[in-house]
Amino acid sequence: MIKKILFTTLVVIFAVLLAVAGVGYFLVYQPAMGIKVKADKLKMQVAELKEVAKQNDLDLISTKTAELRKTFEEIKTDSHAFDKFTFIPHVRDYFAALNAGDNLFSAAEEAIVAIAPVSDLIGLKKGKSSLAEKSTEERLETAVLTLDSIMSKIDPISTDVAKAKESIDSIDPARYPEEIRGIKVREMITNGKDQFDGAYRLIVNAQPFLKELPRILGKTSKQRYLIIFQNDKERRATGGFWTGTTELTMEKGKFEFAKVTNIYDIDSGVRPGTAPDPIKRYFKGVSQWHLRDTNISPDLVESVKNFQSLYKTYGSAVEYDGIFFIDTKILVDLITIFGEDVTEKGVVVGKARYVDGVQFSTKIDPRCDCPQVIYTLLESIGTQVGYAREDRKAILGSLLKDLTRFAIGASPKLYWGRTIQAMLQNMDEKHILMNFKYPSTQAAIEKMGWAGRITDAAGTDYLHINNVNFGGQKSNLFVKESVVSKTEGSKRTVTITFKNPFPGSNCNLEQKAVLCLNAPLRNWIRFYVPKGSTLGKLSGSSTETRTYDELGKTVYEGFLIVNPEGRAEVTAEYTLPAGIDSMKLAIQKQAGLTDQTWKVDIGGKKVFDGVLVQDVTVQ
Repeated sequence: MIKKILFTTLVVIFAVLLAVAGVGYFLVYQPAMGIKVKADKLKMQVAELKEVAKQNDLDLISTKTAELRKTFEEIKTDSHAFDKFTFIPHVRDYFAALNAGDNLFSAAEEAIVAIAPVSDLIGLKKGKSSLAEKSTEERLETAVLTLDSIMSKIDPISTDVAKAKESIDSIDPARYPEEIRGIKVREMITNGKDQFDGAYRLIVNAQPFLKELPRILGKTSKQRYLIIFQNDKERRATGGFWTGTTELTMEKGKFEFAKVTNIYDIDSGVRPGTAPDPIKRYFKGVSQWHLRDTNISPDLVESVKNFQSLYKTYGSAVEYDGIFFIDTKILVDLITIFGEDVTEKGVVVGKARYVDGVQFSTKIDPRCDCPQVIYTLLESIGTQVGYAREDRKAILGSLLKDLTRFAIGASPKLYWGRTIQAMLQNMDEKHILMNFKYPSTQAAIEKMGWAGRITDAAGTDYLHINNVNFGGQKSNLFVKESVVSKTEGSKRTVTITFKNPFPGSNCNLEQKAVLCLNAPLRNWIRFYVPKGSTLGKLSGSSTETRTYDELGKTVYEGFLIVNPEGRAEVTAEYTLPAGIDSMKLAIQKQAGLTDQTWKVDIGGKKVFDGVLVQDVTVQ
């Protein structure tokens, strides 16, 4: 995370310095040829630092940053000749950008100092590391024990970035022409401000989480966590069906996993409750509430409350400090990082790990148009036979342990940087979710957007579409989804289309062994929109439309079935309430999604067209 803050700060420095070099030259200093030469040198050094940053070499980054700062300081010194012209708005903006650059350089230098002690653990090369001669386990222990001193650098970084924000906010792009001599000045300033705002939010939001890291990693006491596997190919409200659990302990850099336990085995020791209305209504033949079905709320905190209400009746329940929820994309990403090349006719077509004699590969499997590891896991745990299978989920645990052992034992410089970056990306994209019992830790991850909460859009238009597979086997592996949203004034129309191009599985339970993956998808759908929105109609639902308020939103609920080699479509037409900014739309992605496409049109203008990989605000 500190590495991410460093690189984000460097990106913002690039943007601000290019604005200083470009705007300053064209608007103020064109006659000053000495400054022009230095401005050109500054641009060249910015380009060099960008390339160096890609090499993950902290010494080079530090050296190039120092060179860049030296040139920047020379420009600052020469700029004093124009102090008396600050009554001119453009000159005042130029000096504001200089002040921001000064603060951001300080932030970058502080981040470099903070990272240095653990540079090799996060994949950054450094000439000589104090951890270089230690074993991997010793490196982890040293890193965790020194976290407090590293985290102490966060406050100064945040202070410098906050000062830079004050300067940047004073610059108004509207004061500038669109273009001067082929340079898109207004666009350059706007882009620089946008990049800065993103960096500022990252640093401010990350600060509480970074301060909680020592506790999370067990610096002062052993921490015990549950890991719940969400099968996103059997979609549920929080991302996937809760298929199994394992226990993870963390203490001073030491990680230990217990065996994976099948959720059905846990449920056999849990006293079931009475099924809530949605399960009775849409989950055919189910009248009791089992632990495996408690994640019916799209807000993870609410679903965890449901989970705890039943889990406490389990005789082998563990006292845990938090829960991590992971889905199948994590396995694919780790195999991509740690796997061996899979080749066909001399061409690399994927990566693979071999566990208990079974190949798990990222190569695309034509049976599902998905990575082979996904189909192999579902084939293993999803095949129904006429006898009890003790090891039905064991293969999942074996794969997880293999990947964990490799990750911890692997070269930090070669693998850990990529692994940490992949995990951060999966947190941002909701393939890893977290829930903690400590209020301060929970608040910190909620600020980062990693807690699976339904958020308050505060006067902005809002949309979250939540789909739940009730009894449709693993059909989400085969179904493709696309969303089209159009807004005209306060009127919105949202259409989601489901297509399953694959033939159905043979789900005849009279067979000796049944692999029933692609069955009809029985889909409970909910549209979460701004509270007070008025529904015109919900078309495409096979059941009566239900409208109610929940989680601070108005909800439109329906149900549909998507058959193999079939399609279905649901459209919601509604009017936004007064006081909502309809020109700005906050979209919250459902956890576990990987390839749901969106097309968003506001006032006749296309503002988004692509795969929704994480929460996004468009306008």
